[in-house]
Amino acid sequence: MKIIVKKFGGTSVSTPEVREMVYEKILKDVDAGYKVVAVISAMGRRGAPYATDTLLDMFLAENPDTDQRELDFGAVCGEFLAGCLITAHLQKLGRKAIYLSAFQAGIRCNGVYGDARVTEVKTARLLKLLEDGYIPVIAGGQGATEDGEVCMLGRGGSDTTGTALGAALGAVQTEIYTDVTGVMTSDPRIITNAKLIRQMSYQNCIDMAYQGAKVMHPRAVETAAQLPSMGLYVRSTYSEDPGTLIGGASDESGIVGVALQENQLVVHGTVTPEFAALLATKEVAPQDVTGAGPLFAIPEKEVKRFESLSKVAGLSFSVAATADKISIIGDKLSTMPGLMDKCKKALSGAGVNVLFEHETDTYISVWVDKNGKDSANALHDLLIK
Repeated sequence: MKIIVKKFGGTSVSTPEVREMVYEKILKDVDAGYKVVAVISAMGRRGAPYATDTLLDMFLAENPDTDQRELDFGAVCGEFLAGCLITAHLQKLGRKAIYLSAFQAGIRCNGVYGDARVTEVKTARLLKLLEDGYIPVIAGGQGATEDGEVCMLGRGGSDTTGTALGAALGAVQTEIYTDVTGVMTSDPRIITNAKLIRQMSYQNCIDMAYQGAKVMHPRAVETAAQLPSMGLYVRSTYSEDPGTLIGGASDESGIVGVALQENQLVVHGTVTPEFAALLATKEVAPQDVTGAGPLFAIPEKEVKRFESLSKVAGLSFSVAATADKISIIGDKLSTMPGLMDKCKKALSGAGVNVLFEHETDTYISVWVDKNGKDSANALHDLLIK
């Protein structure tokens, strides 16, 4: 069987008009002889009645201390509704379609509510359905434990559902449909001259995601990389543009993109192996910083968890600065002599102080004291033509 997994984000299923495009993309490949698995996110964004954030807001307004277990059960209702709606319409069109929850689809996870990881995909039922001519429509962004507990896979979790299914089923390709044409050189809401990337490596995409660019969830890309023969595409629901192909590795040096993370907390102190393990279990990821003494940075969204866990561990850290982090992502950057100096000189000329820095072969980062967005735009214009 030639299998294609198609994941559709919330904006791709938000209105009847847009859903017509979803049906067309599914049935075009079905009629071409492929076996198609569709992964569906909740409809729309915050404010839409069945969007994930709308549902979470409703529960938290009722009780700000609602247990994460109940938040997960309530939030996944958005995927249930959207997926059943897509399935109902496919059936109306005379197609054999069936909706499956994560548990029914065999997607098992580690049981961490709110941010679970996929541990296994049991494919027997899905393969049988595909052989029997069904279009399985799967709940995005969720997994289930062996005893049926439902857990969200975190923000962007439907991407992970798509690539996990693609890798487990041996799909020829997995397609991530969204409201943009593909992966851009930076977040177009921040960088005015962001450009479409036609092809990039798994590592580039992972680095861009971890460094703050609004691309696919890094776990989704890491999962796809387990099956290098599978094409991973990011495409727009609204067009036939081929989008961005993610995969393979580059043999050449070059800069791919620029990412910005604002309001990071740069902390002075040493993370012990025991504390690092505790942070990892709570999805807090300190980032390396080069400077005087042991330094590391905490992204803004993780600061409160870091401070809470520090107290639990009986550790204290001093704040060196609050700064905006700009990262340049690419391949073999260590073979591009003077790149860091070039970036620092350009920022200095614009009156921006570089407080800290860090270099690897696939990305370099600088932390600046002000004008993060303007600085990111300046470096993008300087480095990406």
